[in-house]
Amino acid sequence: RERLEIANVGISVTTIEDVFLKIGEQEHEEEIDINDLKMRQAVNSLKPPSLNGDVENIPNLNNNDEYENFGLWAGSENYDLVKGISLFAQQFYALIIKRIIHSLRNKALISTQIVIPVCCLLINLFYLKYAPIKPEDSPALEITLNRYQHNFVPVKFNISSLNENFDQVSKLAEIYKEYVDTFKSASSFYLENNSSASECPYQRNNIDEYIGCLGRLSLSYIVDDNLVATEFTVNHFNDISIIGHFNNQPFHVPPLALSLITSSMLTLYSNESSRITVINHPLPRNLKDKLNDMQLKDVAGFNISTGLTFGLSFLIASFAMFLIKEKANDSKHVQYLSGCNSYIFWTSAFLWDLFNYFVSVALVPIFLKIFGIEEFMGGNRWIYVIGLLVLYGFSHIPQMYLFSYFFRIPATGFAALVVWNIMSSQATLTPTQILTLPQLELVDVSKLLEWIFLVIFPNFTFGQGMIDLYNNYQITKICKQFVDLCPYVPNPCCYPYVTNDPNKCGNGTDCFMWTENYMSWEKPGLLRFFVFMPIQFFVIFGLILIYEAGYFRYFKYILSSLFSKKSFEVQNEEQLELEREYGDIKKDEDVIKEETRISENLINPMEEIFVVDGITKYYSNFMAVK
Repeated sequence: RERLEIANVGISVTTIEDVFLKIGEQEHEEEIDINDLKMRQAVNSLKPPSLNGDVENIPNLNNNDEYENFGLWAGSENYDLVKGISLFAQQFYALIIKRIIHSLRNKALISTQIVIPVCCLLINLFYLKYAPIKPEDSPALEITLNRYQHNFVPVKFNISSLNENFDQVSKLAEIYKEYVDTFKSASSFYLENNSSASECPYQRNNIDEYIGCLGRLSLSYIVDDNLVATEFTVNHFNDISIIGHFNNQPFHVPPLALSLITSSMLTLYSNESSRITVINHPLPRNLKDKLNDMQLKDVAGFNISTGLTFGLSFLIASFAMFLIKEKANDSKHVQYLSGCNSYIFWTSAFLWDLFNYFVSVALVPIFLKIFGIEEFMGGNRWIYVIGLLVLYGFSHIPQMYLFSYFFRIPATGFAALVVWNIMSSQATLTPTQILTLPQLELVDVSKLLEWIFLVIFPNFTFGQGMIDLYNNYQITKICKQFVDLCPYVPNPCCYPYVTNDPNKCGNGTDCFMWTENYMSWEKPGLLRFFVFMPIQFFVIFGLILIYEAGYFRYFKYILSSLFSKKSFEVQNEEQLELEREYGDIKKDEDVIKEETRISENLINPMEEIFVVDGITKYYSNFMAVK
């Protein structure tokens, strides 16, 4: 080693020195065994043949063809080498067993892979279940004083005791006052007898002046504290007159004032248990309001999709940790040197990780069904959800394999890949959803970004597929009620007719895209996602196998040969790349000088008639010498 100036041959497990020493020991033992056998043969030849048996059975050690390895393998049996499909099956089985053992020894990692995606999904489902934000028609509202904070209801009784209607009016006023006091949040008082009217002492004889005085003191007196007031009197014809007053909140307070008066009158003329209940039933939203609310306010599909991709970012990134560890401790390198097929290595890794992925995401459709998410699990839509989950695993796991080449520390690689996955999902889904709002007039930009992200990011492809599935169901459920009117009345649901007549929606930009064929290619169909995710799988996995086969290094060599005049700095960068990939492989100073001299064509033809440059040595697809 010293004479040949060998520093390192790049094999971290067994050095070439150990190999030479072992071979030397075996050769020495072989010579001893052969000499001992020859000595026994010579001794036996001195005995009579009757004692020796058949002398023809004595091995002829000079016959190198038959006893080529007699000394080294004496007493051993001959085994057939495993080749072909049997060899591949044996390697595949061994690699799978290795992954199983690794998983059993890392139970915390397996638990995390299952728990994090499910937890992220459950957080969103619980939020949607118990903090509903779906837009819907306004519920019926009972008009009652109990819906407000504590209120004071002034009652003005303005009739002479000599009037023939005095008894009836006073009884009605008393019934009104008692009825108001039955509400927990209200109390009534006769204006002239109330000591609390000291805020406006000179306006107590007139209810209009009293309320006006309160408003001048503080607006909150008439907005919050005094919603209604009632005055009982008689007009010029001696008829009973009941005047209800209400503040300047015209939507709910006028019917409240009327309800208090009519209920009191009903009690007067019937019995004490009779009451009139006033309920406000809002008009249902029209078609355009429903569609706009669904687009602007119904973000349940977006929340579930982004929450699910967020959780799966941790699961998918964890699959790269084992590969980074294999590369860091040179286990992968040693396996290749031992004859492991690269296709078998990556296929076994992918199938095992895909199995773990399926175990983790199997709970997703189960919880969607438990929480009754009809948009995902109703009808045959659950098939599309499962299809998206399966293809997402196929397309995204190889991407993590490809990125694993850039890391040598598993923890660092995991953290970086988690950040990448989160950014490639949240930072793509959010802007495309915002840009779809018609008010921004950037729908075309959103469509362009969607096609770009669809090709590059599996995270976006899966997330957008889930969002489109949810939104398409919501719009279809609304529009199926109005689509038959499109030939007669243009409306936003006439999107299926737009291709023939742009005016079917009244205005082409107001059309809402929907389709009953969920596997349509056009948005919001899902066929695009079911096509692009398999393409991503084949492209990314193909890049991995091409790299492992050494074609990238071969192409790099071809390109470098076209530009033979490389500077010393470029060679130094190549040396650093080799050190990152194969360990600390240092070049001697004279070797570097010689490479520089040859690359710069500083060759004397009179002294050097033969120059070797850029030579490589391959064992099958493995580049052993560069």
